[in-house]
Amino acid sequence: MRLTTLAACLCAVGSLFPLAATAEVKQDCVLTGEVMRSADTHNDFLRVRFHQVEQGELADCRLEKRLKRQQISAEIQNSGIDVPVGAQVVYAYQQTASNTNWRLLQIDTATLLTANTSN
Repeated sequence: MRLTTLAACLCAVGSLFPLAATAEVKQDCVLTGEVMRSADTHNDFLRVRFHQVEQGELADCRLEKRLKRQQISAEIQNSGIDVPVGAQVVYAYQQTASNTNWRLLQIDTATLLTANTSN
């Protein structure tokens, strides 16, 4: 009986860990911007200038106030996807007490359509 009670308590405590992990998020933002420099063979970082900031779901986003005062740009490690200069991107940004995480949510590249008019 004691072993069953102990196992039940451990399971109950273990189920609280995901809640504790989300509680430590200090900032949660969704940022939209334009790629100013793409990664290449010498540099594995993208340079993105952001022009729109939205609140995330897990915490406040203090970058919103900063965007009103000045431009926000960031060097973001490339996720292995070829993102061209000029592409509009949407990133999720989360900051905890121990690290910062950028996650690419969307890429919108402008496509140039040409028509052959010489018949």
